[in-house]
Amino acid sequence: MKLLVLIYLSLSTLSHAWEVDLKKEIEKMDHDFPGEIGVVIKNLRDGTILKYNDNKKWYLSSTIKVIIGISLLKKVEQGKINLNQKITLKEKDFVDGGGVLIWSKPGKKFTVGEILKAMIRESDNTAADILINQIGVKELNFDVAKWMPGTGKITSLLKVRYLAYGELHPKAQSLNNMDFILLKNHPLEKRHEVFAEKINVAVKDLKANDLEEAFEKYYQHGHNSAYLADFVSLLEKLEKRMLLSKENTNLLMKHMESMKTGDHRIKAGLSPEVKFIQKTGTQIHRACNVGLIKKSKDKADLALAVCIRKPSENMDSDIIFKKIGQKISNLVI
Repeated sequence: MKLLVLIYLSLSTLSHAWEVDLKKEIEKMDHDFPGEIGVVIKNLRDGTILKYNDNKKWYLSSTIKVIIGISLLKKVEQGKINLNQKITLKEKDFVDGGGVLIWSKPGKKFTVGEILKAMIRESDNTAADILINQIGVKELNFDVAKWMPGTGKITSLLKVRYLAYGELHPKAQSLNNMDFILLKNHPLEKRHEVFAEKINVAVKDLKANDLEEAFEKYYQHGHNSAYLADFVSLLEKLEKRMLLSKENTNLLMKHMESMKTGDHRIKAGLSPEVKFIQKTGTQIHRACNVGLIKKSKDKADLALAVCIRKPSENMDSDIIFKKIGQKISNLVI
């Protein structure tokens, strides 16, 4: 009996070795990093899980687009939305950021499927807000409450701008979407001054010293924020087709695998032979990378969510993501 117990304990220690070793490596990184790192990684092969700084909600930035995509495709399966439905782009739809839609002329038509593709592959903010409008904010948050309990309210990307600039001054509500696009064209350190001029308020009367401080105040409200373990659980359910049909699961994961904005983060540190089905998110002082790692064409091996709070926009947080990818390759895969 004692021998069997010793064998069990030995095997148990071996199966959990990756978790212990990787957590030590992340602790070292976090110690040397002036910001803060949050990590949750689940080994889908045996159910072991690593949690680091997971007892708080992390701002998700553009990784919420995965949630939007799942909610949209759920509505497609329910017959409420059609991927072939055409939507006419309007000037009021534009949201600052990358992607093909913001460079398109008002009046151009896109199918819902094309907009979904732009949102995931190019992290197109205009596409995200169009799809949120199609789903409905109330319906989207109803879905989120089922899938990721405790998540802060998911808002449109344009709403993020109103809320963050509102921390500078309440008159931010007088701006329109095109005003925020013009503000984005100015250097970050000057935007609060341009904003003050735009709303005809003296800089000294702003409620925050600059836009960076305003965003920090905005983050404290908990909108678009979640526990990383909840996001990992969502990814695991997606992988197991517990949320969508096989066809729609494959469609969303195909877009995530073809995403154009994540080559310098976790993917940069992973072994080239593995697939990373992912989404990134970036906002002032915040960055995230979530996804599923596959060694073969079959099931995913790992589900992960990594977020970073950096104290300065001049700091390259991609180095941390890459190091985590390297450690995953060395210790887990």
